[in-house]
Amino acid sequence: MAASSSGNSTKPERWSMHFWYDAQNDVVTMTFKDCIILTPQDATDFMKVVFEHIQRHKTPTDVLIDYSGLTVKGAAMRQFGVERSGFGRLFVKHSFRFHVSSAENLAIQTSSILDGAEVNIYRTRDEALAALLALRAKQAAEKRGTAR
Repeated sequence: MAASSSGNSTKPERWSMHFWYDAQNDVVTMTFKDCIILTPQDATDFMKVVFEHIQRHKTPTDVLIDYSGLTVKGAAMRQFGVERSGFGRLFVKHSFRFHVSSAENLAIQTSSILDGAEVNIYRTRDEALAALLALRAKQAAEKRGTAR
C-alpha cells in the first residue's frame, strides 16, 4: 500500500515518500525519492511525516527502509539520529536498511552508538527481509526454549 502525506504535514513538496505493507511478511517498507534533509528542522519535519504514516499500521511494527532516495546532510545528521531513535523506540520493533551510502552508513553507526538505534544495514531489500525473518525465527526459538 503506497501512501502519500496528508495535507496538514510539514512535508516539502520535493519529498516523495511511499509506505507499503507486505502482509505476507508482516513488514512495512519505506521508500523515499528526493528526500534531502538539510537542516535539523528538516530532520524533525521528515520524522513527523514518517510518524503519520507508520502509526496507521499496528505498532510496534518491523520496517525495511530503502535509503536510496534519502540523503541526510551534515548539519542535520545529529538531529536525524535523535529523531530516528525516538521514533524507533515508540513505533518500531526492528528496522533493517538497504541501499545505504557509505556516508549514511557512518551516520547510522554513529547514531547507534549515541542513541541506541539498531544498525542492520544490507545491500538489498531481499537481504534485509531475509535478515529480519532470520531474527524472528531466532527470537521464536528462544521464546519456545524459555517457555518449557
